[in-house]
Amino acid sequence: MSKPDEAGPGAFPSKDIVLGSFMLPFSHFGLYLRSAWLSLVAFVAASLVVTSILPLPPAPPEGNDLAQLIEYMTAPGGLLEVLAYEIVRLVLLVPAITIWIRLTVFGPPEDGRFPLLSLGGAEVRYLSAYVLIALMSLGAMIGVLIAATLVVSVLSAIIGTLAGGVGSTLMSLTSIAGSAFGLAAFVYVTSRFMPALGATALGDAFDVKGGWAETKPQAWPLFWSLVSFAGILFLAQLALMIGFGMVLPSGVWLLGGAIRAAIQALGILLACAYIGRVYAYFRT
Repeated sequence: MSKPDEAGPGAFPSKDIVLGSFMLPFSHFGLYLRSAWLSLVAFVAASLVVTSILPLPPAPPEGNDLAQLIEYMTAPGGLLEVLAYEIVRLVLLVPAITIWIRLTVFGPPEDGRFPLLSLGGAEVRYLSAYVLIALMSLGAMIGVLIAATLVVSVLSAIIGTLAGGVGSTLMSLTSIAGSAFGLAAFVYVTSRFMPALGATALGDAFDVKGGWAETKPQAWPLFWSLVSFAGILFLAQLALMIGFGMVLPSGVWLLGGAIRAAIQALGILLACAYIGRVYAYFRT
């Protein structure tokens, strides 16, 4: 495998890494599950508790009133409460995540034994790096969205004298484009730190400057690789959710919640395989 400073543009094996991320965990599926069963049980149990006690989210506010937006975020079942529960569930699954990444990078142990769960330095480093990357990616997305809002405002002033239909259509298209670029900024920043995030699961420190620099030669292939992987994973999880929703009888919320949590955990397992394979490309 090429080191990042040796690989030329376009050399990133996106197809092999994406397809391998979906195939590798199933070739050792029993090992992946046995290695993390306790963490998985805790994750599923927490998911069921969240499902039973979390109230329905409030309706999003109409318009851009700041007071209504703050109320929406802080209301019971609002954005902040949902994020708090998601962080709790992530903490419960972090021991499994670090084991899954190590299994992807190093392969099954030669003695046939499965690694034991732990909650130590590697797990703390991974969780800290994950939160930091999420904040940086959100910052990039918000920055792009703010820029897009300014563009919309300028266009609104310029085309104010045009027919209402033309102005409204152009404004809608501009807003959609701004949202798309904001999401792209989020994915771009996230993709640039995939190897550095994988390194924390192996016990290394998270290096923001070094992590950004090592992916520079492969920035766009890595971006499109993450877009492809995330898109396929989303569609696969959506299909599973819909499929189980159609066959499960009504009134069995406990079973339905457990299945949804299992599908989410499976998605995280596949994401760990992707992170591990990207790490292996850049650092082995």
